[in-house]
Amino acid sequence: MTHSRSKTSWWLFAVALGMVLVAGLVCMCALGICGLRFGGSIWQAADPSPTPTIWIMPPPTAGSSVPPASPVPTQTPSSIVPTAESLPPIGNTAGSTAPDFTLQTVDGQSVTLSDLRGTHVVLIDFWATWCGPCRQELPHVQDLYDTYRDRGLMVLGLDLRESATQVQGFLAVNGYTFPMLLDRDGAVAQQYGVRGIPTSVVIDSQGIIRKVQVGYSAGAESELASVIESLLPR
Repeated sequence: MTHSRSKTSWWLFAVALGMVLVAGLVCMCALGICGLRFGGSIWQAADPSPTPTIWIMPPPTAGSSVPPASPVPTQTPSSIVPTAESLPPIGNTAGSTAPDFTLQTVDGQSVTLSDLRGTHVVLIDFWATWCGPCRQELPHVQDLYDTYRDRGLMVLGLDLRESATQVQGFLAVNGYTFPMLLDRDGAVAQQYGVRGIPTSVVIDSQGIIRKVQVGYSAGAESELASVIESLLPR
């Protein structure tokens, strides 16, 4: 009799354990379905808007900071170069004064951004030869240069952490003609808060950032063209 009762107890225990396991599996399946339906970590529906393709850059050095942007002041004639006191704080967002820099081109010529103030609208494009999205974007950057350079657009390509020889070979194969500068240590990219490439920055003739565009997606060049067109003399 004792043996029979013990056998019955073990059988009841096994049935109860099985029910617990089944209930656990049901809960896991339910959570999985919720994740699928409500955008959990398992799956999320694609964003209907096109997502720019971007190569993510390493984070900047700890402790670096950027002053907040201030409103864009009323634009003055391009022949009048504003003083430092009349410009917004230096920063890397629209409405702030573009950080100044001096870099060498692949041909060894020095280019200083502030020397273009008062005479040119500037498009800076941060890129690298190994960056796939950059390769997609660069032909459109060349088109913008060809279209607007006679009206006062200066395009500056800023290659990140590569040698002049690497960049010159790439330019020769692809036929790009706008000035290419070498940001050998990535310092200028850090000044501009670049987190991924390509990153394009449009700066008006007074040295104020008007647009920052990160990554590349089809049609993104039209947005840049619209901003550039609005800043150039007609």
